[in-house]
Amino acid sequence: VFDRVHLGHRGGRAGRLELPLVPGAPTVDQVLDTPPTGDDRWAERAACANPELDPDAWWPDPTDPAEQARRVCGGCPVLGDCRQAFLDDPNTRRHGTDGIWAGLPGRVLLTLTRNPNRDGGRDHTAHRRHNPTAASEANTPVDPRQGGQRLTALMNTRGLTIDQLAADLGVSRDAVSNWRAGHRTPGDLAERVARRLGVDPDQLSPDRDHSRDGITR
Repeated sequence: VFDRVHLGHRGGRAGRLELPLVPGAPTVDQVLDTPPTGDDRWAERAACANPELDPDAWWPDPTDPAEQARRVCGGCPVLGDCRQAFLDDPNTRRHGTDGIWAGLPGRVLLTLTRNPNRDGGRDHTAHRRHNPTAASEANTPVDPRQGGQRLTALMNTRGLTIDQLAADLGVSRDAVSNWRAGHRTPGDLAERVARRLGVDPDQLSPDRDHSRDGITR
C-alpha cells in the first residue's frame, strides 16, 4: 500500500511519487503545512531526541521504508521546525537527502517543495527565521540531567550517528550511548564532543572540570 503524491513535472508531464504507507506516520499535507514553532531549542523537544531511540533509524538504506522512524515522527510536536531545518540549511540539504526529516525521506521532501504544482505554489521559505545549528540553540546552559538529551538532539539535527561520533572520537559505541542516556562525559572528551558538534562544551557538561582548559591536544 502506498501514499500516492501527484506531481507536475517540468514540461507539463504528470508524475507520481509513491511512498510506503506507514500507519501513524505524518501525511504529506501535515509535513508541508505544519508551521514551525519558532523555538530555537526545538530539537530538544523533537520526538527523535529520546535517548532510548537509535538515531540510525533516521538514516536508513535507500530501500528501507524507515517505518519506525516515520511512525515516531507522527507524534512529533516540532514537525514544522524539522522540515525547515532541512530546507533552510544548504549543507543539510546536500548531505541529508537520505535521512528522514519531519517523517519524509529528505529526497522526497526536496522534490515536493521544489515543485510549485504540488501545493499551489506555497512558499516554504516564509518560516525561515531560525537556524537549528545557530548559536541560539546551544548557548543556554543546561543541568547535567539534560546533557544526554541535548547531545541526542544535536546529533540528530546534524545527521550524526552513534557509530560516526564514536569513530570520530576514538571511543566505543557504548560510551556514546551512555552519554546519550545521561551518564557524565569526561571533561576532556566533552570538549572534543562539543567541538565536533560546534557547541560550547558547557552545554554538554556544565559542571565539568575546567582545570585543563586551554591545553593543546
